[in-house]
Amino acid sequence: MKKEFKMIELANIEPLEWLKRFESFTEEHKEELKASVKKHGIITPLHVAHKDGKYYLLLGYCRYEVAKEL
Repeated sequence: MKKEFKMIELANIEPLEWLKRFESFTEEHKEELKASVKKHGIITPLHVAHKDGKYYLLLGYCRYEVAKEL
């Protein structure tokens, strides 16, 4: 499997349905994560798979959701 790092616009990433657990986080946790991403950026990269011309989010759903809000 070839691994590479790329900058991809969030709008081009589609999260998988089973990853959507962000709603279960408390508002306090969401705000802490949002403050961290705003201050430091996303340090741990999101993991995506490229298939049929689309990018599918595999890991990092919470970071993805926070970044969309900023």
